[in-house]
Amino acid sequence: MKFTILEKKMLYLLSEFRNYDDLETELNDNAVGLYMKDITEYTDMTAEVARGVVSSLVQKDILYTDDVNGKPFYRATDECLKYLYETLDKEWGD
Repeated sequence: MKFTILEKKMLYLLSEFRNYDDLETELNDNAVGLYMKDITEYTDMTAEVARGVVSSLVQKDILYTDDVNGKPFYRATDECLKYLYETLDKEWGD
């Protein structure tokens, strides 16, 4: 799957929010995600740009929107987690 530069930036940030060292445990826990404040705080994206990137990643079945304590939480799908562990880690040399 192809990603834009901004989408990759969001995926790299999601990767930093992983909780485990292995894919299987991460898939079972399914707790990797971001709040909008995380995205705007840790990237140079404005909230408006970040919403567009999130929307694009939702359409690609990489993220889905969940509700955590009354706030939108952009959670990684299984497909996203597999990409983070199997593709991004190889690109980074991990």
